[in-house]
Parts: sequence; C-alpha cells; structure tokens
Amino acid sequence: MNDCSGMDVRARAGSLRVVRKAVAVRVRFARATGVLRTLEGSVPYQPGDALITGLAGEEWPVERAFFFRAYQPGPGLGAGEDGDYLRLAQELWALQMREPFRVRPGKGEALLHGAPGDWLVQYGPKSYGVVRADIFPTLYEAAGE
Repeated sequence: MNDCSGMDVRARAGSLRVVRKAVAVRVRFARATGVLRTLEGSVPYQPGDALITGLAGEEWPVERAFFFRAYQPGPGLGAGEDGDYLRLAQELWALQMREPFRVRPGKGEALLHGAPGDWLVQYGPKSYGVVRADIFPTLYEAAGE
C-alpha cells in the first residue's frame, strides 16, 4: 500500500489544481472526546470540534480552530451552534490514485485509507484528506486559469 504522508501533491504527475465548491453541510459540535468512523478510517475528535455530515451522508471531524476559518454559519445561525454551515470555496491540489493508499492527514493523526480511484487532496503543507471517487465531483471542480 502506497503511503502518501508528506507528499507534495502539486509536484506529482497527473495532479490537478481544483477548487472546493461552496456547499452546505450539516454540523454538530462535539461535547466530549470521541472517535468518528469516517469512510477512510477512524478519526479522533475533541470537545468543540465540528462533526460534519456531507452531501452523501459521509461524516468527518474538523478541528474547531480550522473549522471557523473554512466554514460560515447558514442564515440565522450563530457561530458555534449546531446546524447548516457553508464551506467556503478553497483552491488546492488533488491527485486521483490508481492503487490503494494511506495518508496521515496531519501531525500525529490516525492514518486514512483510500481505494483505487479515490482522490488524495492536499489542503496545505502536510495537511491531507481522502475523498471517495464518487463524492469528489460533487465537492470539487477544476480551477480556472
């Protein structure tokens, strides 16, 4: 299995510059420490972290500090309240993988696993995600030149 931790996705042949679409997601905030079973593996979370449910029912946790830089509350909702949030558009790099792979999304975090056809997404230096092939087109589009 290919370990992609530490990879610079934009430097790889076949990588794409993409924009994460501004889409609404359902969010609840963790009130205790726990582990969320995502499509790519088990990911721990802390009190206050955002527990997000995406368009296809997939779930993932996001650290509270990062969440408020990347999402905004929906109409009538105060920051930190459970409800619908809008993911702000973001430009980043992605690579569709041809074989099974794994990646550590950030320092000290549990490994995520991807299947052939899934996408390795790089949010920043040593910050990664795995997006299932069938979900990717609903969340990302090619960045304009």
